[in-house]
Amino acid sequence: MSLWTQRIEVRWQQNLRFYEHRYEVLRAFEDGGYLRSLREREERIFVRVGTAHQLVTFGPRGMSLALLRPDADETLVRTAASEVWERLQPRVTGGLRLGFQWLRELSEPYAEARKSAARSLLGEPFSDDAEDFALLFDGKKDDPAARYRLELGVLEASEVPARLARQSGRVAKADLNTPPTLWQVSSLPSVALFCDQEWDTADLDDSALPTVLGRIQAVRRAADNVVDNIASRVESEPR
Repeated sequence: MSLWTQRIEVRWQQNLRFYEHRYEVLRAFEDGGYLRSLREREERIFVRVGTAHQLVTFGPRGMSLALLRPDADETLVRTAASEVWERLQPRVTGGLRLGFQWLRELSEPYAEARKSAARSLLGEPFSDDAEDFALLFDGKKDDPAARYRLELGVLEASEVPARLARQSGRVAKADLNTPPTLWQVSSLPSVALFCDQEWDTADLDDSALPTVLGRIQAVRRAADNVVDNIASRVESEPR
């Protein structure tokens, strides 16, 4: 499965340094040559860095990061997050919320792919009747300490943009800052296995950026393992 989108939300205590230093952050983005566009709304600044598929949002109560293509520049987004962290020096409260979405291209036509996936995941009694299905699952991990929700199904390319924007689906609410128009249907697999996951971690021990980044990496590894195990069942199903 290809990791298609990543969304990370960090919450922190009310931070008055936001009002004093927000434009210093934006100037650092501009000086670095990766400020693509920005807007400010309701005491939050929304910045696209490098490309339209890389979004950094920050305000007095937290920060969100979004990488919305498999080839998104994670290093650049991390650099932008470091600029925010250096100037705001936030105190993190609670845990992190992380969202991941995967696509795996399938070689079968849409109808046959749904039946094959249903047979591997749900068993023989359901496979012949399957016109459509969505698998919903709530889970818990001890390492890293986190709870997660996932939704899994088979999609045609025309369905994918709304799913990536979370305008449809049951895992998380719609992301108004990442509209479906960010993804051209022609660039997507014609038929794909799709998985959407949302993770909520236990509280962080401290507010250091390396701690936050380390937790993100640990959760992403756990999320990869979950989706790989599911995908292996579908891919090993005899056709």
